[in-house]
Amino acid sequence: MRDRWRADLSRFQEEVNKVVEQSLNRIGNYWTADGVMRPAADLYEQEEQITLFIELPGVVKEDINISITGRSLTLTAEKKKPEIDEVDLRKGERHFGPFKRTYDLSCDVSVENIEATFTDGVLRLVIPKVEDKTQKIEIKIG
Repeated sequence: MRDRWRADLSRFQEEVNKVVEQSLNRIGNYWTADGVMRPAADLYEQEEQITLFIELPGVVKEDINISITGRSLTLTAEKKKPEIDEVDLRKGERHFGPFKRTYDLSCDVSVENIEATFTDGVLRLVIPKVEDKTQKIEIKIG
């Protein structure tokens, strides 16, 4: 009887550990170590362009900044807390503050021709690739 209880308790503990680990992984994918929110994104690479969809719920487009350095795109934004008297707050589950994420573009891109749209809290970037300008130089010996 005692062995059955131990086995049941052991299985229960394993299940609890799985749930806690999965929850922490989800939180870890959404927050950086310094407490900055990291938005979820999908990056598609096609032959002539990269398309990036970034979820920024509750952010207004004026608070979104994008910069490209080399082959890295960095997005910063901020979800601002509404101006309301907190005395009336009975339950607070939403998160506010800065967002930041850097994406490796893996190729050279045409910064001047990027198209950006922001609809229903989703930022869509269409980033044209540029041709690789690496030239092969033939060395003649003799």
